[in-house]
Amino acid sequence: MTAPYKAHQNRKTETVNSTLMERVRDALLDAGAEEELWSEALASVVHVLNRSPKSGLDVTLLEALTRRRPNVPGFRFWGSRAWALKPRTQQRKLKPRTDEGRFVG
Repeated sequence: MTAPYKAHQNRKTETVNSTLMERVRDALLDAGAEEELWSEALASVVHVLNRSPKSGLDVTLLEALTRRRPNVPGFRFWGSRAWALKPRTQQRKLKPRTDEGRFVG
């Protein structure tokens, strides 16, 4: 048990949280996204970190757990432009068939 608000008693946890929040802040700033998307940015950061090599290990964390190599070619830039196909009932002959948005997960 550790005392609340005492970083020196739980250094590892504070370091991990600090690293995650720095990367989330960077992702939000880089994408020009609103702060309300911080949870989606955090999920994306954790997803990438779990599939990244760690020092002291010959494999990634995901590979150590599942014994399968992660599929990294499928990664996309968080916050990049994306297009969603409209349902066929909303598509019109001369109108765009997609809506533009941002990739957030």
